[in-house]
Amino acid sequence: MARETFRKRTSTIIVATGDRTRCYRSLDEIPPDIRRKIARSTSGENCATLLIADPRGKDEILSSLRGRSAPMPEKRRPSWRLWLEIFMLGALGVSVWLLLRP
Repeated sequence: MARETFRKRTSTIIVATGDRTRCYRSLDEIPPDIRRKIARSTSGENCATLLIADPRGKDEILSSLRGRSAPMPEKRRPSWRLWLEIFMLGALGVSVWLLLRP
């Protein structure tokens, strides 16, 4: 028997006003006065933010809105290629210095 998996797609609109944060499932759920404020604040020429997130992104957005910082990514060690470039630049500098010294 074939197994079928269905993913439920949901939308969440997060609106923060003052010190309150509310979640809505559609634009129609947003109260008209807040909807007017959103339309006014997002109609300027300097406003161009569109945020689309998966469930994990939603959790990160909510935690940042609540003032908690997201975990920093791990620092990567420099690759061998970076060390080779640094060594080559150093060797070139020493070579030029040896050739041009009196």
